Parts: sequence; C-alpha cells; structure tokens
Amino acid sequence: MDLTDGICFEFGGELGKFNSLPLDFLIRFAGDFQNLIDTLVRYDLPQDEAVDPDNFRIELVDFKAGSAIPKLAFTRRAQDTIGNNLRDHKQVINDSLANLLSIAGSGDYTKIRDLYPDSHTRSPITASLYDLIHGIGTTPTTVGSFNDDSETFHPVYKLNKFKESVRDSLITTEMVQEPEKETDLAVGRIRVSTRYGKKKNRIIEVYSGKNMSLEYAPREIKTSERCYTLKQPIRCLFEKEKDYFVIQSELLNIIGTGYSQDEAVSSFSDEFDYVYQRFNELTDDQLSPMNQIVKVIINHLVDHIG
Repeated sequence: MDLTDGICFEFGGELGKFNSLPLDFLIRFAGDFQNLIDTLVRYDLPQDEAVDPDNFRIELVDFKAGSAIPKLAFTRRAQDTIGNNLRDHKQVINDSLANLLSIAGSGDYTKIRDLYPDSHTRSPITASLYDLIHGIGTTPTTVGSFNDDSETFHPVYKLNKFKESVRDSLITTEMVQEPEKETDLAVGRIRVSTRYGKKKNRIIEVYSGKNMSLEYAPREIKTSERCYTLKQPIRCLFEKEKDYFVIQSELLNIIGTGYSQDEAVSSFSDEFDYVYQRFNELTDDQLSPMNQIVKVIINHLVDHIG
C-alpha cells in the first residue's frame, strides 16, 4: 500500500454497478478515510519531530470504470517546509495503513490489539477504522491497484465487516468528569451491618471536594485463565461517569471500563493480563521507552502467577 502513488478502492454490488458512485457516499467515505489517516499521523509518528499535517491530506487522483474504483493518494500540494523526514513519515503511515487493511482483509479485528498494546493509542485508531468499515455498509469493497501498463485491477484485500461488539472489546472509553453546577460530590466510608437477615448501612466518614475519588487497590488480578498475586496492591483511580465505571492505573497505563463494577474489574484484569503477557513476549528493543518502564514495574509487582 503506497499512498504516495495512490491506492484504489473497488466498490461493487448495487452501489457500483453503473460504474459511478453517489456523491454523498464518496464524500462520506473520503472523510472517514482522511480521519483514519489523521489518526495514524497523530499517534504513529514521533511526537518529538516536527510534522506538518497538511502533507498527509488525501486527494482523489483517478477514477476507473469496472464497478466504481476511485484512486486516493497523498496530496502533492503541500511541501515539507519544517523537516527533511517527510518520506520516512509517509512510509510509517503507509506501513500502518497496510497493517490495518490486512487485518480488515482477514476479518480478525482482534489483531489490532497486537499492533497497539497501549489502550490509549489503540482506542482512537480502532474507532477510526471502525467508522471507515461501518460507513461502507454491505457494499463489497476491495483494496488494490492497477499496473502501470495494464487496465486490469489487481485486488489485495477484501474488506470484511467490523462487528460493533469486537470494536467495543478493543476500545477503552476514557470518561472526563464534568463538574456539576448544583450537586456536591463526596466520598465516604460506610459500615455495613447485618441483623435478622437485613443489611443496614451507616455512614462513618464523608470526604467532599472536587479532587476526591474512590480507590481500587487489588492484591490479586484474576482472569479466566490466570490469577496474579501481587507483592503490593496496585492503587488505581475508580470513578463512575454516567453509565460507565472506570478503573485506571496511571502507573501501568491500564484502563478498564464497564457498565457495572464487575465488568470494569473484569476489563481491567484482562488489560493487565494482556499487557503482562505481551510485554514479556517482546524484547526491550521492540518496546517504546515508556512501555519498557511499564514492563519493569509490572514484573516487579507480580509475585507469582497461579
């Protein structure tokens, strides 16, 4: 896949049978594709290097008959005026796009987790790819190219449906707490007693203030396959926002979410298990500097695995 030269999308079925495309569909698809590229630029390129996003705008450079086959490519209008590494940056985006389209071609979107173990990066990229695939609907869509000396379309990937449930399993929803104008939030300690089979709650202490929150500090992390016993508890932020419960460890860069407390705990445990197993499969050279630090910390925390 090389967006410098351009890649083609063949739309079949009812949509492309007249060798044309409805303008609203083409505009929506191009917008979703541009959003995916922008997301890759934001998260896959080095943060410490100057990047001009205008160099990664996408343009329609050709349109072939034989179903409907638009060709999209990086713009040639912008110039690399802030650095000499534009070619390398474009190669990174081409490689990332090829990996994602390969996953879409296989239909196993869970492989995105292998590409992006870090949930903070995986979530926006997954969401952007889902929007692109979901926007196509039921239209058969193939990614490929034309030979320079041929008018024959050569398919590379046939894009498969991206199920919403799979997307949700890959996305970690980070909730930003908005201050309420007329409601004071408080955190308290409650003593629960049982008498004659009835439970009674008694408030012992109340702590109020904008910076107060509950704490989740497990000494064991349990999944369906493993149980991690820790040398000391992991102190995590535990919040509820609207319909979501959120558990976050800033130390390990792990977040779990769910519609209930149990779902949030299960999500956090699965993320912990994945990070521990995946990071220990990779060498330090294969990890970013931040993930190397996480690997050291998580290995130090785990006492044994049952």
